[in-house]
Amino acid sequence: PTRRSSDLLGPVRLTDLIAARDVWVTGSVPLVSPHVTGGVCDRGDPSNWGSPSGGSACAGYLPVIVAQSGTRVGGGEGQGLLIGEGSLVLAGDFRFTGVIVSLGPLRLEDQASVLGLVVASDSVELSGTGAVGFSRCVADRVSRAASRPGSLAGSGRVSWP
Repeated sequence: PTRRSSDLLGPVRLTDLIAARDVWVTGSVPLVSPHVTGGVCDRGDPSNWGSPSGGSACAGYLPVIVAQSGTRVGGGEGQGLLIGEGSLVLAGDFRFTGVIVSLGPLRLEDQASVLGLVVASDSVELSGTGAVGFSRCVADRVSRAASRPGSLAGSGRVSWP
């Protein structure tokens, strides 16, 4: 049987996650990095996608990020749930720890890497030393963070295929 992309996340609908997003990006995103102001993680900064490195006030921030089709991320680091609404390119030294749901082609170029889980309804292409590493622990952590009981009341925990 074929699964619709809207069914990829179990009881949580992809449209609900997109509506409850923390960050929305489009076009060229040259650098993503944690942003701390006065010792507090600045969740209002669209280039702050949390800190997978730890040791930062943003280590516990796992945002839901929605990237419009044609988005290219050029470097830095981030974590959480990244939803690509169409073609998505991760390039340079960009490092993402979390889950990527790609509704179009996903391309990792240069040294870009993902640790966690990639769920793709289209192709995934690696070039250069681009890499994807599976981590159930990371996927489970993102599942708990993305479930958002306040904004997705009654929807339950995100479940990965």
